[in-house]
Amino acid sequence: MAYRVQILNKKALEKERKIEKQQFLSELRCATISTRLDPHASPHRRSTEDKANATSRAS
Repeated sequence: MAYRVQILNKKALEKERKIEKQQFLSELRCATISTRLDPHASPHRRSTEDKANATSRAS
């Protein structure tokens, strides 16, 4: 029984990691698209939310 629970926990963890990876990649894709749309945008004009996201990803 304990072995079955371990397998279920492992599958749930793998599913969670896959979802996190997909979310990260979609965020990255959005960021890439936005920089392509406005390649001359100054980093000083970025919103504070964008700056917070960039710093949280870096750490």
